[in-house]
Amino acid sequence: MTGQVSATRQSGLSDTDSSQQSLGGTLSANRKLLTLPAGPVIVNLFTQASRSRTTTMIGGAEQAFSGHNVNLGATLSVPLWRTPSPGQGSVVSHALGSLSATLGGNVRQTDAGQGKGVNAGLSWLPLGKFRLTGNWSRSTDSVSDAQRFAPEYYGAPITVFDFVTGQSAEVLPILGGTPDLRPPRFDRVALSALAGPFLPWNVAGSVSLQRSNAANSAGPLPAVTPELEAAFPDRFRRDATGRLTAIDQRPINFASTRTESLASNLGASFPLGEAAPGKPRGTLRLTLNHNLQLRNVTTIHASLPPMNRLVGDGGGVPRQQLDVQVDGRRGAWGLNMAARWRSGYRTRRDTGRDSAGDLRVSPVGTIDLRFSYVLQRAIRPSQSGVTPRRGAGIQFGLDVINVFDARPGASLGDGRPAPGYGRDDQDPVGRAVRLFARSRF
Repeated sequence: MTGQVSATRQSGLSDTDSSQQSLGGTLSANRKLLTLPAGPVIVNLFTQASRSRTTTMIGGAEQAFSGHNVNLGATLSVPLWRTPSPGQGSVVSHALGSLSATLGGNVRQTDAGQGKGVNAGLSWLPLGKFRLTGNWSRSTDSVSDAQRFAPEYYGAPITVFDFVTGQSAEVLPILGGTPDLRPPRFDRVALSALAGPFLPWNVAGSVSLQRSNAANSAGPLPAVTPELEAAFPDRFRRDATGRLTAIDQRPINFASTRTESLASNLGASFPLGEAAPGKPRGTLRLTLNHNLQLRNVTTIHASLPPMNRLVGDGGGVPRQQLDVQVDGRRGAWGLNMAARWRSGYRTRRDTGRDSAGDLRVSPVGTIDLRFSYVLQRAIRPSQSGVTPRRGAGIQFGLDVINVFDARPGASLGDGRPAPGYGRDDQDPVGRAVRLFARSRF
């Protein structure tokens, strides 16, 4: 069971006070149905249920909506064959390894509508430390209650590049729900290869090719281009001088969205120093994740051409992203580093061609560091002789966020600096230093 109470206050052109209460629960069970020569057939059942209420006070008027979510699902795991024990079976049976299949489905019901889905998967282990998997799913998702019923309000100001005027503008995003959203449909396929762990350092890696086709997926307009403003004039608000003042970012349905990506992962653990008697040895964990976008094409509706987001149509997206995570621990001391990098990308002014008025966003990378020390509490037996539960102690730490003070930058298609991408426009904070103390009671 989980519960949450939260409150949010925002001051500005649109003063808002919002509070939310939610309560949810999850129940799962599994049971062996029968035993095949390759192993037992297992059925897993689960149900999730939640209810929430959100109250928002805007301009002295109270708006409230409640929502519920019920999700029922089942998965069947079937072993098809397995590797014989050493000394048994033929050479062919050993070469085939182990193969298992999963079949599943779920039904979801909310105030905003109903969703359902089916999925299937295969997992093959040709060798002990190699695994090949394939997964397919098809689903119709229900629109979330917030996407459909949330009241309209102004969000925090954002700086955008206005292709119509060729200047940057600080605008107010209009947020909230869209009552007439249609439920999205998804078809997803993923093929993965995993290997490891190897060597004393537990080196392991994986590669995964993922493809997704969606119809009626919901989201905000991707960019402030003249083409999109002409197609959705009521979504863009300008003053008498033509300056952009607000953008309606409430969700709309996209006719279709097709994406393909290649994700890879590599991880290893290294021991630090010699283990002292009664104390664990220190460790250093290194993880690298890389994502390469192979395809990203969106069609908003039939009157607009398909937008290839990777070349900049309808708002560009980075083609590559790299994340590096380092986690070290020795005794009471800890060190964590998170490095993130994304490639540059272009946003075209006009769909289908590059021009001098395009926006070219530069690559950017950031590094965050955390140093920590755990002060353990002394453990004393109680008068009854029972040793109390060991606590986590008090953790003291220092966070340095964006160590090198990197800021996003951009230029126009002809090389001129892009308005709205100065040092303090997109990220006015930059580097930040934070001290903290944390304890569990």
